[in-house]
Amino acid sequence: MGHRGWITARCYICSKKLNVVKDTVYYCPKCFSKGHRILYCDADAKRLHYRCPFDGSELKLY
Repeated sequence: MGHRGWITARCYICSKKLNVVKDTVYYCPKCFSKGHRILYCDADAKRLHYRCPFDGSELKLY
């Protein structure tokens, strides 16, 4: 329960609205630790071969 903005995000590449609770969402742990909240939808993560386009590290499930 809470504000919808707490559980919604956008894919960095295609700007698809993502529900963090229901949808499959991927993130890069290295970028996330630097403070960049970059999330990817399932289709774009597959297109990127589950690798971050910025530093090449493996994407993890959010």
